[in-house]
Amino acid sequence: MERGKWQKGDWTDQQRLEALAKYLPVFTAPDFKFSEHVPPKVEGKFIQMGWTSYGPEAQSFVQDCYDYGWVQGTDWAEWMQTEEAQELSQDPARMATATVEDLAKVLTVSLRRDRFIQGAIAGDFEVGLITRIVARACELGAANGGVP
Repeated sequence: MERGKWQKGDWTDQQRLEALAKYLPVFTAPDFKFSEHVPPKVEGKFIQMGWTSYGPEAQSFVQDCYDYGWVQGTDWAEWMQTEEAQELSQDPARMATATVEDLAKVLTVSLRRDRFIQGAIAGDFEVGLITRIVARACELGAANGGVP
């Protein structure tokens, strides 16, 4: 599997899975907020556009995705239009069978899209995709004798 050019370290798949899995209890906590929308503000003749503010755990998650090589240097924009991408992103049953490579592809799309569409990863969290990814990372890690 091709690792991302942003990867920091020579991680095993088990270590990479654990880097994601540690977020499951955080992301599933009842009062957890991944992000919040900051509305536009008008001051005199100036308008400050609205934006998405990511919480510290969300920022840490994004950084870990890059550091652990989950974000790949592939043609993600083309892949995201495939049937495989749509199934993995939208069908929880399909995500439940995802491989390590599948997780990397979906995370690459989510995080790279966020560079062009501010708030895209927040939307992916809101629809449950990010939590499904970290839950699958837990399952894959546990199957390899790691993450409980």
